[in-house]
Amino acid sequence: MSKHSQLNFFLPTLWEVISDRTIFYGWDFLRPLIGRNIFWASVNWQDCGQKNLPKGYSGYVVKTEGPNVEWIEKQAHLVDAPIFICQLYKDYGTFDHLPNVHFIPTIEWHYQFDQMQKVYDAKVEKNPQYKFSALCHRATQSKILVLTTLAQYIGLEQCLVSLHNVQEKGVHYWQKTNNPVVDQCMQYFLENFKDKNILIDDFNNNNKLQVYNFHHSAYTDAAINITNESFHYSYMIINNKEVTLPGPFITEKTLKCIMSETAFINNAQFDTYVTLMSLGFKFDYGFNLEYDNDSGNISRMIAMLDLVKTLCKINTQDLYEQTRDSCVHNKEYVMSGDFYRTSEAINQRGIETILSKL
Repeated sequence: MSKHSQLNFFLPTLWEVISDRTIFYGWDFLRPLIGRNIFWASVNWQDCGQKNLPKGYSGYVVKTEGPNVEWIEKQAHLVDAPIFICQLYKDYGTFDHLPNVHFIPTIEWHYQFDQMQKVYDAKVEKNPQYKFSALCHRATQSKILVLTTLAQYIGLEQCLVSLHNVQEKGVHYWQKTNNPVVDQCMQYFLENFKDKNILIDDFNNNNKLQVYNFHHSAYTDAAINITNESFHYSYMIINNKEVTLPGPFITEKTLKCIMSETAFINNAQFDTYVTLMSLGFKFDYGFNLEYDNDSGNISRMIAMLDLVKTLCKINTQDLYEQTRDSCVHNKEYVMSGDFYRTSEAINQRGIETILSKL
């Protein structure tokens, strides 16, 4: 596996001028910006608290870790040249009030799929003996709700779940929401799981190759995976303004479901299924996924949990069989290269937009 240690599954942090010495990490559609005095900033949450874009450039290509709207708004008032947000796929009008900010729909999921295929055998052995799987390395409100719902409505013995790293800031310091479902789940978690770690195996979240392993039992041995994505907020109020955050934010947690031919319940930002369907994927699972069209964070989570409670009553093998056609279609769509070509075409349109505005 050592030959794969330098694989980049996604764009790393960058803070440089795009030049003929630039390493593009798969983002080769940006090569036409060489020699145009364009600054490239790919920043994580820590960088966003410490860095500001340098002045004096003809334009800025920016990617933030998650939809960091506040940092981008701050940068828009610090520099005069156009800022191109090359991140995620939909902006929901978030930056319309900032004339020098241009949202450029960008996809890198196909790069990640490509790297995953270089490391792991594409063929998976399915053994759906558990109804649900749900991994939780960094506990957040949405992930805790899933764990407690599974514990109460089906029993964890029928599930593959993990639980690590419960920090009070990640669950809003246990503040009540005045929603009876959420508050009951949080109280149940406090009484039963707060000081527990639940392990499936020796999985190491710091091992990049393990993180992208779609042969893990959570995907091969469960009929449905609840994605428990890193970021689940959509509708927010920022600086006294109503905002629907750009998205959907999708990581390896969802991509592994597609590569492992596993149906998934989206526990993340809203609009995930519709977005993926618009790109060629299919989710004819035989149950209602309308909850994912609700941008409200609490209301969407409650509707998701209602769906999980309903699916708890269905036989595991039946769930596996009724979702199988869509899972096979999605895997074949990736393996054929069609999704890669679709994504590259979108990114190509993105660079054309950037060049038109310089």
